[in-house]
Amino acid sequence: MNEGFLVLGWVVYFYLHSLLAATSVKAFFANKFALTSPCVYRFGYNVIGLTGILLLFYFQIIMPSNILFKPGIIAICISVCLMLTGLIIMIVAIRNYDWKSFIGISEEKIYALVIAGMNQYVRHPLYSGTMLLVSGFFVWQPYFKNLLLMILMWIYLAIGIFYEEQKLVNLYGDVYKNYQKKVKKMIPFIW
Repeated sequence: MNEGFLVLGWVVYFYLHSLLAATSVKAFFANKFALTSPCVYRFGYNVIGLTGILLLFYFQIIMPSNILFKPGIIAICISVCLMLTGLIIMIVAIRNYDWKSFIGISEEKIYALVIAGMNQYVRHPLYSGTMLLVSGFFVWQPYFKNLLLMILMWIYLAIGIFYEEQKLVNLYGDVYKNYQKKVKKMIPFIW
């Protein structure tokens, strides 16, 4: 039963996170509340998102759940490697982005498509890093609730990539379509 509430919480969070990121919703709030700067919306979006994810992770950690297997030293080593690799990928990948506009403290600008750094290997390195991090967390703490989180995160990221790719094709056109042909989504040379 506990896992059901946790799954519901994650599904609602993922839905709201995507809904509030939609261009039409941003425009609605900009018109409704006369937001003169898009960074006001972006900053609020990030505050809501960070608060929600911290609360969900808190409940994820404290909620009791059945353990699926007892991790031995090999599983712990694998989990540490997965989590560290995921974190490193995310840290290296974030260098390709304007983090000030990302968090909403400066105006968001449209830049040329970046295909350097991690983006030369995969189109969505932040998602790749997230998948590795969450997978490593499950191997380290193999509870049923963490398996559900891993599966939900994989599904959410796959859906998110689909919609993000549509936005990027609309924004960059043929440049992005050519990039799609050359570089895989998540795993170099595979997916």
